[in-house]
Amino acid sequence: MSMKFGMFIHFNMSTFDKCCCENCVSVSGEWGTPFDHENLFHPNNLNCGQWADVAKSAGCKYMVLTSKHHDGFCLWNSQYTTHDVW
Repeated sequence: MSMKFGMFIHFNMSTFDKCCCENCVSVSGEWGTPFDHENLFHPNNLNCGQWADVAKSAGCKYMVLTSKHHDGFCLWNSQYTTHDVW
């Protein structure tokens, strides 16, 4: 089986560009920073199965989720930083 075509998913602070709280700094532009407030990450009503369906219909053979990007935000609860999902 050929694995030449796949999808990388960069799902992090930069996904949300709207400020969710009064007087907070929202993520602006394409790049998140280590200074973006964790409360900006508020995924609601996600349909990750739809992501898989789209990838499959495009012919993707694999998907890669970037769980920690250059801004340092972790998609898991980390004991080493508060810049994470919890």
